[in-house]
Amino acid sequence: MALRNSSMQPLYVQHVNHPGANNAKLKSFLAPSAERWDQLEYRLSYRSNPQHKVLSLSLRSLRHLKLNGVYRTSYNFPLDAPVLDSLVIISFSLDWTTLSGLRFLRIEETPGPSATEFLIILKASPQLEYLMLHWQEPRLVDSAPGNPDFLPNPIEAPSLQKLVCMDNGNYMENNTLAVRSAGRHIGACNPSQDEIAVELAVWYEREMFSFTIGGRVVEYRDTGYNPSMQRRRLIRLAAFGEWIDHNLCQGVHTLVLQGGRCGDAFKCLYILHQRFPQIEESVVKATGLGADGSAICKRLSSLPRSEGAGEWLFPNLTRIRFDSSGELAFERILSLLEVRRAEEQTKTIMQLTATGGTINLKMAQTLRDSVEVLDLTGVMIIERPPKPILSCFSLELQADF
Repeated sequence: MALRNSSMQPLYVQHVNHPGANNAKLKSFLAPSAERWDQLEYRLSYRSNPQHKVLSLSLRSLRHLKLNGVYRTSYNFPLDAPVLDSLVIISFSLDWTTLSGLRFLRIEETPGPSATEFLIILKASPQLEYLMLHWQEPRLVDSAPGNPDFLPNPIEAPSLQKLVCMDNGNYMENNTLAVRSAGRHIGACNPSQDEIAVELAVWYEREMFSFTIGGRVVEYRDTGYNPSMQRRRLIRLAAFGEWIDHNLCQGVHTLVLQGGRCGDAFKCLYILHQRFPQIEESVVKATGLGADGSAICKRLSSLPRSEGAGEWLFPNLTRIRFDSSGELAFERILSLLEVRRAEEQTKTIMQLTATGGTINLKMAQTLRDSVEVLDLTGVMIIERPPKPILSCFSLELQADF
C-alpha cells in the first residue's frame, strides 16, 4: 500500500538480510519499485547467500548506497546503478572495477580494493570529493609488488577535497605510505593567485590529526590504542609533510593550530616548523583549561633541547591569537612576548589577540605595553588576580621522537 501511494516519489530503502529470508520472493516484491530507489541501506546480520538478490535489481535512480556486511562478504557482479555517486562500504567487497562517477566514497574494514582496482575507481570518478579509507588488510601494498608508492603520485582525484585515513595500528608501514600519498595530493593544490597568504590549519590531539591547506583536508585517525600510538601519529604527520610541494610550504604564512583537552598540540610544532618555516601568524584554538595554549607558549619561548639545536621555531612569528573556551595562562603569554623581543634570532611579536579567559587589570596593561596591537575582545578584565589554572597532568616538553 505504501509503495502504491508513493508511486511517483523517490524512495529510501533499508534492508536487513536475516537468516532464513526468502531472497527470491523478496526480489520479486521489490523489483517494481527498484527504479525509484534514491537511497539504499543494505545490511547483513550474518554471512548470507552470496547472490544478494536485492543488489541484482535494476537500480537506475539510486544515488546513495550503504553496504554493511560481515567479514569477507562480497558481491562480484556489476551494479546496475548508473547514477550512483555516494557509496559507503563496511566489511563488504564489490566488483571494484565497475564503479564510476562517484563523488563520495567511504571504505571501512574491507579487504580491498587492490592498487590496480583503486586506480580504476579514481580514473572513473574524476568528480570524487570525499574519500575515506580504513583497510582491514594491506591489499593495496601486497597486490602491487615493487611499487613503494602505495597510491598514485599524487592521488589522481582532481576534485578531492577531503581524504580520511584510518589506522588500527596493525599495518604501520602500509598506512605511513598512504599518508605520504595524501601529502602528495594535498601538496599538488594550486591556491588562487589572489591569495596574499595561504593558511595552514592543523587539528592535533590524542587519536587524530587533521591537516587543511588550499581548501583540501587530510585527516588521520588512530582507531587502535597501544603505547606507541603517539609516536605513530607523529611519524605519520612527518611522513605527510615530506611530500608537500616545497614552494607551497614556503608560501604558507598563517598556522591555525587546534588541540583537544590534553595539551598535546605542542608536540607537532617542530615537525610543522621544518616544513613551514615562513609562518608569520599563529592562531591557537584551545579548549578546557587552555593547556594547549600554555604548552605552545612554553615551546615557542625556548630552543628545542634535542629536536633542532640552536634553531628557534617559527622565527618570523609576529602575530599570535588565542581562541579559548576556558582560562588562558596570560603569564605564559607574557613570557613568550618578552623572550621573543629579547632574542636576536626571532622577530618581535607585535600583535596579540585573545578571545577568552579572565585577566587582571595590571596584567592587561603589561601586555598592552609589550605589543603594538592588543585585542582582548571577549576577555573578562578584573582588578584582582584570577585564581591560578589547575591542571591534572604535567606537560613533558621533551623530544617526542
